[in-house]
Amino acid sequence: MTASVWQIAVEPGQRVGAGERVVVLEAMKMEFIVVAPVDGVIETVLCARGGMVMAGQNLATLRTYG
Repeated sequence: MTASVWQIAVEPGQRVGAGERVVVLEAMKMEFIVVAPVDGVIETVLCARGGMVMAGQNLATLRTYG
């Protein structure tokens, strides 16, 4: 599905925990919250607020601890 990037809740270098909000998308007047799958550090954000994204597109890269 195609969606609009409503909010980016992280920035590169930021530590996130599993389940923490990373990006909020809007599609068909519904919000979809994308969360971190594991604890880690955001390396890059690959989308921009107001931009369009498609299913399967990477929105951010996350480096795990360890």
